[in-house]
Amino acid sequence: KFKTIHIPSNLMYDTAGSIASSKVGGYTMTLPNPKYDIRNNSLVETATNTLIAGGTESSKIHESITSIGERAFYWSDIKSVDIPAGVTHIADEAFQNAGTNTIISRSITPPTYGTEALKISPYNGVLKVPEESIPTYTTEWMIDDPMYLGWAKRGWTVQALQEGE
Repeated sequence: KFKTIHIPSNLMYDTAGSIASSKVGGYTMTLPNPKYDIRNNSLVETATNTLIAGGTESSKIHESITSIGERAFYWSDIKSVDIPAGVTHIADEAFQNAGTNTIISRSITPPTYGTEALKISPYNGVLKVPEESIPTYTTEWMIDDPMYLGWAKRGWTVQALQEGE
């Protein structure tokens, strides 16, 4: 596991999770980069507000993020993630094989997601969503298929977000 990765000012392209698939504790940047910035310890593509590489212990995704990029948390040790209401899409393999066991999604409408985006390693976990959205998330994210959160239909549960969470 890397403690930090320094992002050089001339980095222009991250090949589908090449940074994210590393087990990274954080990111640093000494000089501004024209394509990327760091928000809440995550690497972000500035122009699109796409999180391309997230933290590894827990992550409260910055409110300005609108999408989670391909392999952003691929094979990471992230235990919990807090997804803001503004996120509308989670790309292919975004959480594939991540060690996540708690997901908070604050959006009333579940974000769309790509192939294997929710194929998370733990067999059990908690998905916390706005109470009025439980039926929609249950239908759309808890699919009984090995590629989705509810694949085992035995361990992942959907719960209402509590006040102050």
